[in-house]
Amino acid sequence: MYYIAFFIVNKTLIDSPIQFWLNEQTKLYTLIQIDESQNQYFLSSLDDLTSNFDKFFGYECQWYICSGNLDRFSAAQLPELPVVTIKQFPLISLDKIDFTLQYFADNYQWSILPWGRGPRCSSFVFISKDASLRDQFIEISNNPSKVEDQKTSSCNKILISIYDVFSKFSEVAKALLFQEDIDTIGETWDAFKCDINPPYLISDILFNEETLLITSTGDIDKDIKFTKINHPISIDLLEAYGLVVNLYIYRPNNKRTFEALSELIYGLDTHLFVWIDGHTNLNLITDLISKIYLSNSDLTHLSDILKCTQWMYGLRRDVFEIFTSIIICNNNTILQEIDAFRSDSYHLLGCF
Repeated sequence: MYYIAFFIVNKTLIDSPIQFWLNEQTKLYTLIQIDESQNQYFLSSLDDLTSNFDKFFGYECQWYICSGNLDRFSAAQLPELPVVTIKQFPLISLDKIDFTLQYFADNYQWSILPWGRGPRCSSFVFISKDASLRDQFIEISNNPSKVEDQKTSSCNKILISIYDVFSKFSEVAKALLFQEDIDTIGETWDAFKCDINPPYLISDILFNEETLLITSTGDIDKDIKFTKINHPISIDLLEAYGLVVNLYIYRPNNKRTFEALSELIYGLDTHLFVWIDGHTNLNLITDLISKIYLSNSDLTHLSDILKCTQWMYGLRRDVFEIFTSIIICNNNTILQEIDAFRSDSYHLLGCF
């Protein structure tokens, strides 16, 4: 059994909670940088990590922070991290994620590893077999008196999720982050049994059913049918940007429409495109959707999302990596099914 916590990356978090944590350690710890050729470089201090923030947390390289004083032989035994960087593209699977987390839990009193993919999903994970150490780190990250910028010290803004892992993390994870393959988007419809209960689509795009009817060959696709839901959501950005953003809610009649709508957004300029469970009470999720629209990352709202809906499937959820998608779901079995269905046609980037 081991204990983990995931945190979103921001500059304040790196400069304070991790730094306070390391400064309070009475035993030695080791910082290691891994380049694209798997060469290891021992960093002399945390300053090496924080002074090159964009390099390390922009995922130009992999890195580790581990308890204890690792020699070069021990460091050479460290497994390859399941983290994609600019020049490193390891094959990531749920099995590899389970192995990595278990390895660090078994071999070190505590570890801090990079996780996810940036910029909106840049994160890191704290791992230990000692629950009190995990909880101490969470406390430091949520203690305004120990963080320079109190405005960004809220645990709700940086803490993504917490798990007590009895066997495998992949069996309890609530979110999958992956590089989308638009050819297999329909398999998500099947996994969530949307034929029985079609999902809602929430987006800042005003869709016209007639434009979707025309295929790339100019033919008419008569299967395209959806309903526009009368539930207006407006986000007031007058003070910051001088405008009000209107969000629209749709419900597809069938799988073909689900696919067509999802595929269409890759040629459009959109800030929000998320599918949610068709049983969701739209009155409960209105405020949350506004927060998601304004936030830097969906991951910071993971627990709130799961309180409001059974699942959410977001496409184009990163600013620059437009094919980055995320699925958040209360039912871990469905997440594993989706990963199994799509394992040959999409690239897993992490789970949370």
